[in-house]
Amino acid sequence: MPHYTEQQIEAANSTSLVAFLYSHGEQLKKFGSQHLWEKHQVWIRDNRWYTHYDAAGGYAISFVMKYYAMDFQNAVAELLGGGIAVSSTPTVKEQKAKELVIPKANTTMNRVYAYLMNERFISREVISLFAHERTLYEDEQYHNCIFVGVDENGIPKHIHRRGTHGSFKQTESGSKAEYSFHHDGESEWLFVFEAPIDMLAFITLRPKEWTKHSYVALCSVSERAILHRLKINKHIRKIVLCLDHDNAGIAACMRIRDILMQNGYNNVRMLHSVNKDWDEDVKAMNGITPIKAESDETEAIRKLCREFISEAKELRKPPQLYNRICDVFTSIQNRMPHVNKEQIEKLIGLLLLLSKDECRKSLNEVSWDEIYEMLIREYIPHADNGNTEIRIRQIATDMNELAKVYEIPSMFNEIEIFTKPILKTAMDCIRLINYLERKEKPCKESKH
Repeated sequence: MPHYTEQQIEAANSTSLVAFLYSHGEQLKKFGSQHLWEKHQVWIRDNRWYTHYDAAGGYAISFVMKYYAMDFQNAVAELLGGGIAVSSTPTVKEQKAKELVIPKANTTMNRVYAYLMNERFISREVISLFAHERTLYEDEQYHNCIFVGVDENGIPKHIHRRGTHGSFKQTESGSKAEYSFHHDGESEWLFVFEAPIDMLAFITLRPKEWTKHSYVALCSVSERAILHRLKINKHIRKIVLCLDHDNAGIAACMRIRDILMQNGYNNVRMLHSVNKDWDEDVKAMNGITPIKAESDETEAIRKLCREFISEAKELRKPPQLYNRICDVFTSIQNRMPHVNKEQIEKLIGLLLLLSKDECRKSLNEVSWDEIYEMLIREYIPHADNGNTEIRIRQIATDMNELAKVYEIPSMFNEIEIFTKPILKTAMDCIRLINYLERKEKPCKESKH
């Protein structure tokens, strides 16, 4: 069986999927920085892919495995340009990895202790433990906080700098993302953070027997460090994503949760700070005015869903409901590039009526509250992007998928088969309404 190095696997996963598909004779449509592979309704950006219909996505290797029916070894070989793997020795040329330069340590940690304790309010005991393990120290030249990520043999593989003055922060060139700053415990819990200081702040807030648990600071929003810690620590069963309490952090949580679940980890939770991040919570406890959490885009979507459900309750079902839905959407398309919000809102109401009706036909009468919960499950924050044109095209794709379902002859309707594409279409319409309202808001505010 072929063996590939971590560098080769990383190179394969970094392959441009746009170039890969073109080289295989596939046709793509370009929308800004994204491409749509219409054959399977897959959105592609560089080496990443996502399909709304299956709520699945990832990087190049998983793409080739899914859509070209290859196992891991053959997918890597294909992406590296070698076709189907047949030999035990890879012949591809490896790129020389950049050497990680370890900053020279200062003779004291006075500035690091002063900064972390007096400005960040981190517990002295927490700082001292990492200092004792030599995974936190002060560099000689600039007196930065140096957060060290080590491998299984204690060898530094990742360096993250944080200035003790100003906002400077940097991950050193040559660092391996999978070894970012961490602590391994023996319990089944792993807590995940964006930045090392957030990790230290969280521990400061929850100091009771904290060393028993595992922690990792991504120094980004990449999932690689998480997957590596799980690979090393087989006893971990529960993962808590503690990323920043802002729209970007929430979207990253959702994306990483999906990746973890695709890898067989189902016990994944999200825990948000009260304020923007855990360090802001620590500051608030010490009398410093914190940076507040950003408004959660998910909450805006939930609010719209509740409003549309409430309105749908009052609607009367028109005759030939599905045909009426098709007519309304055709009207929306015919008005492009102009967007009629009222027509989109009307479409949402009709789709919600249709979902309720299909549940009744399936002999599974459900409440409007249940419809709401089913609808919310269709919202994927990290996939909520694109301009008006892209969003309308996505709704058109949804309508095409819905049409395919209605072409299936059936004595009675299967609730999952029918309701999912209906509610998926409704959610993408709600996402469009939310997007349009966000665009309008700055204009309204500027008039006052």
